[in-house]
Amino acid sequence: MVFSWQDPVAHESPSEDFAELSFLDLIDGELARSSFLDFLAKQEECPPVCPESAPRCIRVPLASRDRTRTVSVDVCHVPLPRLYGAESMHHLLSLTEDVDARVREAEQPNPGFLPSELLAARRPPSVASAASNETEAQVEFYDELAEMTLLLNANTELLDIEEAHLRFTRQSDSPKVRMGMPSLKVHI
Repeated sequence: MVFSWQDPVAHESPSEDFAELSFLDLIDGELARSSFLDFLAKQEECPPVCPESAPRCIRVPLASRDRTRTVSVDVCHVPLPRLYGAESMHHLLSLTEDVDARVREAEQPNPGFLPSELLAARRPPSVASAASNETEAQVEFYDELAEMTLLLNANTELLDIEEAHLRFTRQSDSPKVRMGMPSLKVHI
């Protein structure tokens, strides 16, 4: 499973992304990777007893590319055999962030962290405003992406994403227009 999205917490380069990175490489820890693979294998071997039953889920820790931060996500998996009449097996994955873990993380003090206001004060104004705008857009986009559902083709070498569904949740009702929440006003 290969995803391409921007790492909102990348420290080396804000434009660094996950292009051509395997989904398994994003899972933090060998034990978590092994559990995820076992989960997928069992799901294919044992179809649900009742077709109307909820899909099975597993919680996995996803790491930033530089491994400095992890985010817990619940991954629900549904195998889709013979989708659109194809002989190949497709997989539908739904990823939902564990928001409670983010709240707990935000409440813990981080002694090595400097607030962006202090960092901005140390730079010349032109550099500070450009850097803060770029960083805020990525962090805001990340904060407002609530759920991602992907339809994967497991018979291609890179596990092609054939369909994607993104659900966003607005975090603020202020009338500002920025890159965080997708809106028509941003694109017009």
